Amino acid sequence: MNATELKVIDDATSEAKLSEGCPACGGRLDVRLSAEGVFTVCVHCHLLGRAHLVKDEDAGLELRLVARARA
Repeated sequence: MNATELKVIDDATSEAKLSEGCPACGGRLDVRLSAEGVFTVCVHCHLLGRAHLVKDEDAGLELRLVARARA
């Protein structure tokens, strides 16, 4: 899955949009990467989550989502 849009906010913060990235509904997942961590929200089902980036030798970077709430 590739980011459809990547925006650099400042030296420590970036945002990405992952089409069909939500594990709950398959909707677009918006991701914010900052010094505080990686946070996600699905624009379709409103699933809020905290994610972890894991480096995999074969797959590259993997985003692992821990669902926190639904807004």
